[in-house]
Amino acid sequence: MFNRMEVDDMDKENVWDTAEDMGMLYEFDQTGEPETGEADEVVSIEDSFVMSMRNKGYVDLDYMSAVTGASEKDITDRLSGKAIWVDPDRYKTSKDTSVSWVSRQQLLRGNLYKKLESARMLLKSVKEMEDTVILLQKELPDMVSGQDIHINLGSSWVPPRYIERFIGELLGMIVDPDVKYDDFRGVWTIEKSYAISYVNNNFTYGTDRMSALSIIKKMLNAKPVAVYDSVPNPERDGEMRVLNRDATLEAQEKQKLIASAWQDFVHGDPQRETELQEIYMKRYGYTCSRYDGSFLELADMAPAMTPYAHQKNAIAHIILGKNTLLAHEVGSGKTLEMCAGVHELIRIGLGHRAVMVVPNTTFSAMNDTYRQLYPSDRVLAVSPNKDFTPAKRKGTLGKMKSGEYDVIIMAYSSFDMITLSKECSFARWEARLRTYRSYIGRCRTYAERSRAEAELKRLNDAYRKYRENFRNSDTACFDDLGIDILVVDEAHNYKNITIDGRVTNIVGMHAKGSKKANSMLEKVQYIQSLDSGHVVFATGTPITNSLADLYVLQRYLQPVELELCHIDHFNDWVNTFCEQQHSFEVDVDSKNFRFTTRFSKFHNLPELMAMFSEVCDFYQVSAGELKLPDFNGYNDVLVHKSDAQTRYINDLADRTDAIRSHRVRRSEDNLLKVTVDGRKCALDIRLVRPDETGDNTENKCGSCADNVARIYWEKPDTTQIVFCDISTPRNGFNVYDELRGELIKRNIPDTDIAYIHDAATDAQRKKIEKSFNDGKVRILIGSTMKLGIGANVQERLIAVHHLDQPWRPADVGRILRTFKIKKNVEVTDNGKIII
Repeated sequence: MFNRMEVDDMDKENVWDTAEDMGMLYEFDQTGEPETGEADEVVSIEDSFVMSMRNKGYVDLDYMSAVTGASEKDITDRLSGKAIWVDPDRYKTSKDTSVSWVSRQQLLRGNLYKKLESARMLLKSVKEMEDTVILLQKELPDMVSGQDIHINLGSSWVPPRYIERFIGELLGMIVDPDVKYDDFRGVWTIEKSYAISYVNNNFTYGTDRMSALSIIKKMLNAKPVAVYDSVPNPERDGEMRVLNRDATLEAQEKQKLIASAWQDFVHGDPQRETELQEIYMKRYGYTCSRYDGSFLELADMAPAMTPYAHQKNAIAHIILGKNTLLAHEVGSGKTLEMCAGVHELIRIGLGHRAVMVVPNTTFSAMNDTYRQLYPSDRVLAVSPNKDFTPAKRKGTLGKMKSGEYDVIIMAYSSFDMITLSKECSFARWEARLRTYRSYIGRCRTYAERSRAEAELKRLNDAYRKYRENFRNSDTACFDDLGIDILVVDEAHNYKNITIDGRVTNIVGMHAKGSKKANSMLEKVQYIQSLDSGHVVFATGTPITNSLADLYVLQRYLQPVELELCHIDHFNDWVNTFCEQQHSFEVDVDSKNFRFTTRFSKFHNLPELMAMFSEVCDFYQVSAGELKLPDFNGYNDVLVHKSDAQTRYINDLADRTDAIRSHRVRRSEDNLLKVTVDGRKCALDIRLVRPDETGDNTENKCGSCADNVARIYWEKPDTTQIVFCDISTPRNGFNVYDELRGELIKRNIPDTDIAYIHDAATDAQRKKIEKSFNDGKVRILIGSTMKLGIGANVQERLIAVHHLDQPWRPADVGRILRTFKIKKNVEVTDNGKIII
């Protein structure tokens, strides 16, 4: 069976089913082919439009004229307002209508309010814009009710004059303060705040530790409201800051009062609410629509394959859009979409060479799938174990650079080693410095200029250090390889980019970022700088730990949109679409509390998702095209802690207290070590206290073994997976061997149990997967990284068990797939312990 798409034999999609949505309003005969119109035309003008979209990826009047013999004027006269329209944004860039024509679905994407405003301005000088204005007026999204728009204090789209009036009224000021918003830095400032009511500022809306004006400044810039005390530092001379919990809670209550007063201010006056409603819609009046791929033939694809409609739509998105996120649920067929999208881009000339970056565990599967789909394509598969070793890396990169390959398939570990060239890297730094110097020239006040000059000095110092430490490469660099199409599978693995903002201590977010993620962002930005550049991300889990993951994806794929909407700074994005929740939560020691910030919910979600839909192609299996097994749901298996675990948790509390009070050096102990040790303790006390025999009457391995054995004997000829990320196979005590021993105690043959870690090569991995699918091995144990991504082991799979956290949709996706339709599959979570 072809390895990709959980597809057996589907009826061919009728490529003309939704032709009207493409802007083709003419009739079709019963064969599904468009009527030719005039008898003497070899190719009708109407047909030439579909051919252009199919073979060029855009409205190419030269091509259409060549295949029809008609003049460009005849073509535009016939199709204008029916199949093609002039895009005002393209015209403003090119000043040439002949290269500005687009299809209906291309025009009706993005911010239609801005497009309509631009089209109306151009109408006087560009008569072809008339049909555009008519269509945009007809399809303009309805105004969002003012009451349905959540306006945070600090939203970058709110003009400063409204905030000035609010502060003046709230604090009883004789003269409103001077509020400014710096869109370059994404910072709000309050200046000239005179004659403030002392009672309002320090009692009604503020406290004796934090005034109302100070709280408002933090709210404007999405900073947490927290009060700190200065205490002597026990480790060195001087003082240190310690959070004052009571004063912080008091200040946060005042923050809630101010936020409530702001909502009354913006929504209480109908005229003010209407004004803000119009401003909001002009900035965020996006439409949410999917590309329609029914016009695609995909004639080069292996005949055995018949893509689903949602896959054709995704391929159309890749072709017609510059940046694409395939946010498709696990098991819905992203692999075919990526391969077909790449092939079509190269076939029609919109791209020249693609690199497909995949997890190491799915490298062979992606290579096999692509070659089966398109056996004639020139594909170079760079094996991480054979082709990218230190001895062969230079030769392989040279081969990638000079070889006549259309597609290069690489594993994460190999791709992450490739860097941008010295010239490209330095040019990026220098462009950033030029931008900052230009900003300094626009600063209006001494304070603004001083802050900007200090930041410029910091950037110059960082650039000088970067140049000094830059290592010249004797191998080909990323920008030397001729790549203009970048495809990244399981792109959520690169989400940890540096976020330059003043929102701090967000749970699930790390402001500094990782080296590999920042390197990926640089490569993405390089591809986007090319005229032919296309970027495709694919993931079944676009949001993993935090709502901030959505901002990260927009940073990757929608940098221009973020800048146009003045939400490219993270704090501005937060103030527009998120609600922060500041609270004291249980610390890593599970006994004490710490001050944290979470994103509790999204606001203005329809507009955010409409904007995001420009790049994101969503698909959920529940849409109904795919047949999946019936699902019994998730079962939490609660395992009570032992006395030994209780004692160890108390020790963790003492360690945490010592760390937070700086009584130990970070090199000796830190919160990361405490967290890891806590996870190990929760899994099995012997991982942190090897000498503990413990009361093993109830532990996770035993509890999991009970469930596995029950299903093993109740459901013959089925298979099960156990995920465990901590304590993988090694010498000495480990959970894998412990679980295996528990299963053997329950009369399960040792030959029926296997570890995915035993597969050191792709061939060995395939052998284990085949034995599992054939039922020769019935219990497979592995980590989510090795077994949770890219493993096609679903043929007989009936249950998935998780011994530790986290579990993700990708893990469940090993079982909820479409090869074999099974009934009532189970997913159990043994990763919880009662504390």
